[in-house]
Amino acid sequence: MMQRVERGNFSERIPVEDISSETGKLSRVFNKMMDSLDFLIKQVYEAQIRTKDAQLLALQTQINPHFLYNTLNMMKSMANKHGVPEVGKTAEALADMFRYSLTDWSQPVLLEKELLNVRHLLQIQQTRFGNRFSFQIEVDDELKSIPILKLLVQPLVENAIVHGVEHLRSGGMISLVGTKEGEMLKLSVTDNGKGMSEQELAELRQQLDQDKLYDPEGTSKGIGLSNLVRRLNLYYGDHASLDIYSIPYEETSFTLMIPVESQHMIKEAKTI
Repeated sequence: MMQRVERGNFSERIPVEDISSETGKLSRVFNKMMDSLDFLIKQVYEAQIRTKDAQLLALQTQINPHFLYNTLNMMKSMANKHGVPEVGKTAEALADMFRYSLTDWSQPVLLEKELLNVRHLLQIQQTRFGNRFSFQIEVDDELKSIPILKLLVQPLVENAIVHGVEHLRSGGMISLVGTKEGEMLKLSVTDNGKGMSEQELAELRQQLDQDKLYDPEGTSKGIGLSNLVRRLNLYYGDHASLDIYSIPYEETSFTLMIPVESQHMIKEAKTI
């Protein structure tokens, strides 16, 4: 059990059968130590998330959403008037993304809304990169009413673009597939970009594991993969996971496993 704790499993506890024996006393002290350590780690998680929340709130206060929306809508109207509908569509997609990201971002939303935000992101990036990549989203309608945290899927899609298909001249492909496995929602984002070597994959997994526990340097910025792992762990605990699979110059896949929440969470998400 101590070896499992050394590998990062802080939920281990040693059964105490005889509290009067030396082994029993040692086990009881070990369990108390693990309880204290678990409590302190959770305090660190919450302090970091509160810091991130404060940073995002500061950003929100600097950006006047109404001014932003009105400006982008004005750009859309001007683009349509002058016969450049692509610019208008891009402005509209960007306005919707800002509206989604800057309001109630810490509250659960229906998966349908998260997927719509991803479509806006992909639409903007396709306008930027032209025919260098295409995308497909395959999620059954019955799954779209499942509530999840905001901005869990977007970082995975952004990663697929920046580290995957952006480096291709043509033929890039990003797919987002959603299925249900038992009481878990499975969301996989796959790209056919440059992929990662075994060493690169191991280093990324190690970095994300370390960030999941504690990042004393505060090197993670924005809503990226490291922050995604922190939010998963803080909100879902050990019930959610992010798995990474990659073959060099073939494909990279990030898979989220999220527990399907209860009906009251669905009602809460519908109000957002």
